[in-house]
Amino acid sequence: MLRLVLLSLLLLTACDDERQEEQLELWFIDSSERALRRLDPETRNCDLLDYLNGNSLVLAAAAFGELYSVDQVTRELLRIRPYANGESPVGVVDPLSLPQSMAADDLGRLYLLDNNSRLLRLNPETAAQVGDWTLPGGLYASLFFSPVSFRSPLGVDVDAWDLLVLRQAAGQSWLARLDLRQDPPILQDLAQLPALISVCASRITGEFYASDGSSTLYRLDPESGSLSPLFQTGCGLEEALELAAW
Repeated sequence: MLRLVLLSLLLLTACDDERQEEQLELWFIDSSERALRRLDPETRNCDLLDYLNGNSLVLAAAAFGELYSVDQVTRELLRIRPYANGESPVGVVDPLSLPQSMAADDLGRLYLLDNNSRLLRLNPETAAQVGDWTLPGGLYASLFFSPVSFRSPLGVDVDAWDLLVLRQAAGQSWLARLDLRQDPPILQDLAQLPALISVCASRITGEFYASDGSSTLYRLDPESGSLSPLFQTGCGLEEALELAAW
C-alpha cells in the first residue's frame, strides 16, 4: 500500500511539472523590494518569492525550473530553483565589475555582461570564466538569446539562439545582435525601439517581451520592431530592471 501511495505522489508531481512547463512564466527582480517575482500572464498577478539577499539585480532563465543571478556585493553566482530546493551558491565570479545583465544559451552556458561592456561566459556548475569579450563602447541593458529565426527591420538575418542585446543611446533603445565568432565581437543593429528598460524572449512561446519602466508588459515583434501592450499589472513591474522568461 505504501508503495502505491508513493507511486501516486510521484505521478502527481510529474504531472504538475509537465503542466508548469507548458506555461509561459515571466520573472523579474523587484528593485524596490529586492525580491524575486514570478508574473503569471494568465492571471496578470505576481508571486513574491523569498529568495536572494537584496544584492542581486540581474537574472537569467536557463532550463525550465532554473534561474541564475549574481550577488553584486560578493560576486557570487546563485542558482535558483523555485520549484525544487530554492537558492544555492555556485561560486564566485572573479574578477567582475558591476553586473548589468545575464543570459543562458541552449546548452545551459551563462553569459554575464558588466558595466564596463565586458562579456563573460561562465560555467554554470563552477562559476569559472570560460570566455571573455569586450563589446564596442556604449550602454547596454538586456542580454538574451533569440528562440526563433527572423529577418529584422534593418534587413539582418537572425538565427535561433543568436545572442541579442538591448543597446541604449540618446533616449532610444536599439535591439542588436552580437556575433561572438569575431574578436572583438561584431555588433549589428536590428531595430530602433522606444526607450526600454528590458527585453526577454520565451523558449516556450517563441515570443519577445519588453518593459519600459511602467506597469505595462509589452510584446515585441522582432520582424517589424513594433511594440504592442499586453496588459498592466500592479505587482511592481515598474521596478523591474531585468525580465527573464522560460
